[in-house]
Amino acid sequence: MSYPKNRLIVIDNENDIDLTTEFGLILLDGYTINPPPLKTYYVDVPGSDGKLDLTEALRGRALYDNRTMEFTFCVINVENVEAKKSELNEFLHGKRYDFKITMDPNYIYHGRFTITEYDYGVYDVGKVLSFKLSIDADPYKKSIDDPSKLSL
Repeated sequence: MSYPKNRLIVIDNENDIDLTTEFGLILLDGYTINPPPLKTYYVDVPGSDGKLDLTEALRGRALYDNRTMEFTFCVINVENVEAKKSELNEFLHGKRYDFKITMDPNYIYHGRFTITEYDYGVYDVGKVLSFKLSIDADPYKKSIDDPSKLSL
């Protein structure tokens, strides 16, 4: 069977669980992988122009907040929608995982998964269940080859 090129793989207890092969999920185009927001710190000093930028004062470099990632998946020809939703909720919703994205194969991310919305419909191709997955991910991703190497 030929699988879509773009897939999300969850690492659970050292096991790679490909959401496409394990749950029959298809990752739709239009996913969002935002860069981590910069943490800034400005001080308004009375009697001075502008503000004092202390963003790099504490650590000598800029710091970042968690990044948000959003994905939409669908399952075609769902026999029992509520059972599939329960299965997905049980495995993904509210859990923290390391994970890989096949579009960025050399890195591992880490974050908390939240299923934010379900949609169900009947189309010419069959019954379709779709859902949105939001991940509150750490700001840095780790290199697979060298886990001490972090990247934005």
